[in-house]
Parts: sequence; structure tokens; C-alpha cells
Amino acid sequence: MAAIGIRGLSKSFDGFQALSELSLEVNQGEFLTLLGPSGCGKTTLLKIISGFLEPSTGSITIGGEDVTRIPPERRDTALCFQSYALFPHLTVLQNLEFGLKQKRVSRDQREVRISEVAAKLELEAQLEKLPKGHIGNMSNAFAVLFYDASFEKCSIYFWLYHAGQSDRSIKL
Repeated sequence: MAAIGIRGLSKSFDGFQALSELSLEVNQGEFLTLLGPSGCGKTTLLKIISGFLEPSTGSITIGGEDVTRIPPERRDTALCFQSYALFPHLTVLQNLEFGLKQKRVSRDQREVRISEVAAKLELEAQLEKLPKGHIGNMSNAFAVLFYDASFEKCSIYFWLYHAGQSDRSIKL
């Protein structure tokens, strides 16, 4: 069974065909990259799978369940955009804690989640610094850390950003 199944997916906007009869399967554990020019439908596809847009035709399954008409908050997905929206006056640690505090996650759980992700990315030494001085060459790493620490764990993550603006150290 595919983790994500897309069958005959189409989407039009006021006569413009953004997606046309797309079918695709992504299996559990696979890493998929969508590449293409601006306007070819990459963002539209991710927004439809995540539930933020409804398809004109077709269906989407996640883990074998038809989610085509299920709202985004009931899907096991996270859509992370290029704009990281870090607070420049807060340290990296405070930025990471912000969303968790809003969700009333306990201090102990916050510490565990943040330290696990910081260790994974070898960024422990950066936590007490302001993001302003590090955005240039570490912004994508901070974004990964921010999303992983701040949000509920999901089965499927979609990262939406331009490859040309990625940090050189994490480009494939």
C-alpha cells in the first residue's frame, strides 16, 4: 500500500489548467523531490495533498484512506513554506519554544524535543544566539529544527522552497 496515492488529479483556476490527470504513488519511507519551472503545479499539488486546496477531479489517499474531502487539520501532513518567520529579537531556542508554549507543551517535553532535533542537526551551540546573524548560511537548518520541534509529529512532511535558495551544505 502506498503512503500517498494520487489518481487522476486535476486542478483548474479560472480556466487555467494547473494540474491535468496526474497519477502518482509514493511508498512509505520514500523521499520524493518535485522539480520544475515556476507555475508548473508543484505548490498546487502539495496544497491539494495537504488539504488546503480541493482538486477539480481525482482522488488522494494517505495510508490507504481516501482524504480527498478531509480538511487539512485531520490529515497526517505538515506543509512547511520557504518563509521561516523567525522572530529576530528572540534567540533560536526562544523561537523554537514559542509554538510549543502556545500549545501548552510542558517544559520537560519542550526541552526533550528541542534537544533531540538540535543534536540531530549538530546545532546545540546555536540555540542561545539570535537568528539574525545566522540566517544566511543556516536558515534552512533552523527551519528544519523549528518545524520539527514546534509542530506535532506527522507521517508526511512537505517542504516547499526554491532549490536555488537552499544552503549549499544541504543541496543534493
